[in-house]
Amino acid sequence: MKRHEFEFELKRKAIHMGIGIAILLALYLLPVPRADALAYVQAAMLLVLTYLLIVIDRRAKGKRTPPADYFIDSLERKSAPPAQGALWYVVGTIIALTFISSFSGVAAAIFILAIADAISTLAGIWGTHPLPYNKKKTVEGTVAFFITGLASCVFIGPAALPLSLLTSIIESLDQRLDDNLTIPIACVIFFRFVPLA
Repeated sequence: MKRHEFEFELKRKAIHMGIGIAILLALYLLPVPRADALAYVQAAMLLVLTYLLIVIDRRAKGKRTPPADYFIDSLERKSAPPAQGALWYVVGTIIALTFISSFSGVAAAIFILAIADAISTLAGIWGTHPLPYNKKKTVEGTVAFFITGLASCVFIGPAALPLSLLTSIIESLDQRLDDNLTIPIACVIFFRFVPLA
């Protein structure tokens, strides 16, 4: 059971991480000023959001939209509404791009959302120690999130420690909102109080 779940989540999280890495590469490698790179990536994510909303609307009407339907049918959790995970991921990314004023802060938030969250899910599947305040999550998954999040120090230096701690706690909570949304919001709040140069 765990092996099947891991293989399914691995496919999902590979795309999850791949999109985040692509965003980071675009931010740092586009041959334009950083402000323009942010604007271009933000515009691209808004286009993706528009497309997702169209796909969701068409599915609600019983219509198919290839190739999006292939990914939704094969990668979305059956317990969730169609494309919900992808929708919140894109919205969360847009929140980070829009409301974090520091370029390095945006990069750190994207890294944590794309990489730390994905690693946490994969590690959590094999975890055997449920969190005392949320039996749906494991100690192993939360620790994996925190340790992976520390790697954001390449973008923000020592501020990675409190940011990783904050976001790992947020991710571990039993909450109604999707963590693809709550993690970027936590990052926005963090950088309001911990401004970067």
